[in-house]
Amino acid sequence: MYKIVIYLILSKFLSSSMNNKNAITMTTLSVIAILAITSTSVSGNEVFAASVTNVKMVEDTYAKTTFTFRDGVEEIYFPVYKMTTSYVGNNRADFQLQGVVEDYPYLNEAMDQAYDFLLAPAETQYDYKQFNVDVDLVKGGVTQKNIHYKDCRVVQSVVDTLLDNAEGYTTTKTGFALVNVIDFTCTSVMQSVPKELQDHTVYSISQVHDYGKNSQKLAEDVHSYATFYFNQGIEKIDFPVFKLNTGFDETSKERPSFTVQGIAKSYTLLDAAINKAQSVAGMPSSYNESFKVDVDFANDSTTFRTLKFTECRIEEYKIDTLFDKEEGYTGKSGFAIVQDITVTCAGITTKNYGEVNETPKPNPYIMGGLTQAFVTVKADNGVQGKYAFPVFKQIGDITKVIKKQRVNPVFELQGVVSDTPLLYKLADQIRTRGYAGSDHQGLFDATVDIVHNEKLVKTYQYEKCRVTTYDSDTSSNAEEGYVGSNGFALLNTFKMSCLGYHPENPSFEKMNKVEQPKLQSSLDLRKTDSWGPNFKVQ
Repeated sequence: MYKIVIYLILSKFLSSSMNNKNAITMTTLSVIAILAITSTSVSGNEVFAASVTNVKMVEDTYAKTTFTFRDGVEEIYFPVYKMTTSYVGNNRADFQLQGVVEDYPYLNEAMDQAYDFLLAPAETQYDYKQFNVDVDLVKGGVTQKNIHYKDCRVVQSVVDTLLDNAEGYTTTKTGFALVNVIDFTCTSVMQSVPKELQDHTVYSISQVHDYGKNSQKLAEDVHSYATFYFNQGIEKIDFPVFKLNTGFDETSKERPSFTVQGIAKSYTLLDAAINKAQSVAGMPSSYNESFKVDVDFANDSTTFRTLKFTECRIEEYKIDTLFDKEEGYTGKSGFAIVQDITVTCAGITTKNYGEVNETPKPNPYIMGGLTQAFVTVKADNGVQGKYAFPVFKQIGDITKVIKKQRVNPVFELQGVVSDTPLLYKLADQIRTRGYAGSDHQGLFDATVDIVHNEKLVKTYQYEKCRVTTYDSDTSSNAEEGYVGSNGFALLNTFKMSCLGYHPENPSFEKMNKVEQPKLQSSLDLRKTDSWGPNFKVQ
């Protein structure tokens, strides 16, 4: 017993002379040792701390979670933190934590007591029923944001094992992860930025605070640059993920909306707008300032298209952690703590750049079987453009008959945002046409040529078409876009409905083409009405 007491004193002495990270580790080891041998309880001033996460966190951004209980404080580094209710909604504050099962005595006791008192009346009080939680989002050892939850309780906790089917059993590339999944509900939540990171620079209304180009890999280096025009100034942010939620669908009357996503970090004016949206949510007497947003689709040399959103407000804000089952825990992959920001606006206009080109740019992607689609679009004014899309889909059953009428043929084109001004113009007509295609302005024809190994093998002729939906969305595979070399792809998707359709089979038509025989005409024969002097009949 004497030896153990000396060790605890030594650990505290070392803790006071070491940096924070090492002090946390030493305190943890010493306290665990005492618990294991003597089961001695600690004072209410003791701080329990699990070691800093040793898994791969994108951009070295991780969540430090501090629980303040009646009996003391516990600091834990969970690789997975996610808001499970809307931050802006302001009705309640729920969140979830996930990490491998470790020794966190206070939190474990809170989980146990939540189960023990599950059937007790709601007004029943017990030691670990309510507590406060601070989630610090830390990048490289520096806190970027603090999310403070008040009066929290555990609503559910389960132990689960994450695995990828049989791969954990059959290979050494990955394995298993035994994790705690813990859900919390709290009475309130507030996000703030540490004072030392607050930008007190006074920007002029016309001065743009540009946060620079993001470090993620994007297909063909096409990015979505969002420029926010607030009353207090302008911020330009390059989010790796952009999703156009509504705005270009002829069957919808919803207001234009989009979502951006990136690694959780601080943006001065955007964060202020998020907090303002939360503070006025559900309060009809309060006023929420609107702002404008321009989203430019561009690479380093060319801007292809701009979406101009007006009278916008923050609709939704959430923090989430992207990961793939056990792979982040076993080291095969990692974790990405991201923030999703949804903006809803009253209006949208567009600006398109470049000239219509009848010579398609080469398709830089691997096409199975050396087969790809070339699409020629001819507008009603005679303007014609030709494009090579990696994705061409015929949608629906073109052989279906309804009331003795064929259904309208529908097809879809998809590819990385690029220089396609004619298609953008046709898509923009969705905003000016009548509801659900009742107005047939700007109809166009489209020819889709399927080429295999540089030989034309199939042609689809579409007549009197219109773009019914247009979407711009970033494609990625969960955390892999942030963690690995796969990256992201900012894609255009055009869905088109037509009134006419005719398939052509060039090879078959060539095989069955009847050619006229090349016979010599009698008019071309030599005249025989006169014979030469040497002509003799035997």
